[in-house]
Amino acid sequence: MRPIGRLGQGGAALFSLLQKARSAAYDRGLLRTERVDGVKVISVGNLRVGGTGKTPLVIHLAGRLRDRGLNVAVVTRGYRGRLERTGGPVSDGQGPTATPEQAGDEAFLLARRLPGVAVRVGQDRIEQTLLARDAGAEVVLLDDAFQHRRLHRDLDIVLVTPEDLKRGAALLPAGPLREPPAALGRADLVGARAGSWPIAGVSPDFLFDYTPTALIRKDHTEVPLASQRGAHAYLMAGVARPERLAKTADAAGLNVVGHTFFGDHHDFTAAEIARVEAAAKQAAAEIIATTEKDLSRLHRHDLDLPVVAIGIEVTLVSGNDTLEERLKRALGPSA
Repeated sequence: MRPIGRLGQGGAALFSLLQKARSAAYDRGLLRTERVDGVKVISVGNLRVGGTGKTPLVIHLAGRLRDRGLNVAVVTRGYRGRLERTGGPVSDGQGPTATPEQAGDEAFLLARRLPGVAVRVGQDRIEQTLLARDAGAEVVLLDDAFQHRRLHRDLDIVLVTPEDLKRGAALLPAGPLREPPAALGRADLVGARAGSWPIAGVSPDFLFDYTPTALIRKDHTEVPLASQRGAHAYLMAGVARPERLAKTADAAGLNVVGHTFFGDHHDFTAAEIARVEAAAKQAAAEIIATTEKDLSRLHRHDLDLPVVAIGIEVTLVSGNDTLEERLKRALGPSA
């Protein structure tokens, strides 16, 4: 075994011990879970680091509840944004009030995609939930908060991938898991993206998929998919599971001629952008296609080729009745 392998496995063993001790402390009441009165809290989380579709599902749920006349807010960490540590508003429901650099890419996307929904960021989710409630929120959706057990939630939704449930799937830092599959016992609902299911012995409560809706320019205007069908597209992304962008591009009718992928939340440099554009031109691409999350990190860069994000919406493939019933149970008469 190479030293790096021993180090990774040793780190994963230590992480597992710490995680089990923390979880047991909450289960036994040694660590306190705080309830924010006067607001319903719904968490959308996962077991792994990134790549399960949390933010698209939060957008779907927030819009679904907003359209019923509920006052909805979203609270997220604001990963890698300047407001992550101090906390603050990203949208009052009228569009982004912070830049992508201040908000973080996911929070900025939420603010842009959710008119009528307030968005707040910060490491202290309890503080941000209190502030959202005081501003009038009846429901707070937590994006990526399954491990944030300090805050009581009325509904815990956890998204999984097939890889999460394989025997021997490793915890951080040896693998991508923040918690083992046994932690799903705390979840009220388990969801997954359709396509890789069913798996023997595993039956998520609901399955969803992505439907491409439009191509979105850097100025956030939209281009109908039909007008670009068959266009030669070079893919560029900095997300946890970039292979999914290729499937979405195919579903959108684009002709993919190449790709360059980076790590999740990658901060693109001018030199990297230049290399991507050179590769795209070499491949005779007509456009550079990316994700909506990545688009917010590209606004500072000028390119010769048009850059578009493939806009998506979540579609429930199965289990919609189950999801609806649990939402009504969690929200009570307000639902």
